[in-house]
Amino acid sequence: MSVPVSISICTRNRAGHLRKTLRSVDQVSIPEHLNPELIVIDNGSTDATTDILGNPPVENLPVRSVVEPEPGAARARNRALQAAQGQLLLWLDDDVRVPSDWLIHMTRPILNGDADAVAGKVVLASHLRRPWMQKFHRTALASTESIDPEAPKNIISANMAFDRAVLADVSGFDPELGPGSRTGTLEDTLFSWQLREAGHQIEMVSQPTVEHHFDTKRLNRDEFIRAAIARGRSLSYIRYHWLHRGQADWTHQTRSYQVWRQPHVVLVKRYVDWAIRRGLHQLRNGPEAIGKREFWTILNAYSIRQYLAEQNYPRNYTERGLKKHHGEKPSIDLPDAPTPCG
Repeated sequence: MSVPVSISICTRNRAGHLRKTLRSVDQVSIPEHLNPELIVIDNGSTDATTDILGNPPVENLPVRSVVEPEPGAARARNRALQAAQGQLLLWLDDDVRVPSDWLIHMTRPILNGDADAVAGKVVLASHLRRPWMQKFHRTALASTESIDPEAPKNIISANMAFDRAVLADVSGFDPELGPGSRTGTLEDTLFSWQLREAGHQIEMVSQPTVEHHFDTKRLNRDEFIRAAIARGRSLSYIRYHWLHRGQADWTHQTRSYQVWRQPHVVLVKRYVDWAIRRGLHQLRNGPEAIGKREFWTILNAYSIRQYLAEQNYPRNYTERGLKKHHGEKPSIDLPDAPTPCG
């Protein structure tokens, strides 16, 4: 008996990328023991996405499209969880290319009983790599090279999979995280950490490699600044609401008693550090570059700023909790689960 599989792609206003991604997915090999479906979640697109989904360039597997009008990647992912019929839930971003053996390799660890979730490998497309890039640049662009293949802590939404059974413990993606939310990213990170907290096993597979074909504008300086800001805000949200960590965890560059007693002074210091490092780096590397120290200075500054805002609210989770008790909760009415994998 074949195992039902749902492949979900969330999209918003990236019609050109989406069309190419769908064509790529249409070329994957489908083994006899798997019965896949493709679901595309339109998160309120206003471009040609609706036209593409009305006549998707896919012939080899069934395609359904659903709409999640409320902006936010986490809301779109939760809508996908509602719509999916599969026992195995696979995820791709809307701007990737997958090899023909992608489906086989991403499902094998779960089917063999070796893992409950799979972190798939993601690399930048060759034409988007730059000589000035360091690991932190590539990680900000969804490369998985920072994930320890022997002990992975995260799954990345650009290429991930998990067994539906884990949703009995972790109810979905936090809508206050991720692109389109007030924080901006890391909805997949918190979900991953909750999986591990619930005792679920994550395995990373080195093959297949998914290529990320993002828009070239993400290579400019302003986009990396936005990425640092989003990461700082989102990490602070997780630290306050889920890890229950205090203000002294904001930065390793300031002694803890200084952070506790003078948080606003530390915040001003971070902005001054940012200005100095930005100027020095631009003198050495030109106006388009951003250095690691500047990136982390921005991240730390916005992490402190976000924490000052978050501490005015009750914590949304018990410490390392699996269910959200305050704030906007994942709204998921899951369909009946298929027969669990063997």
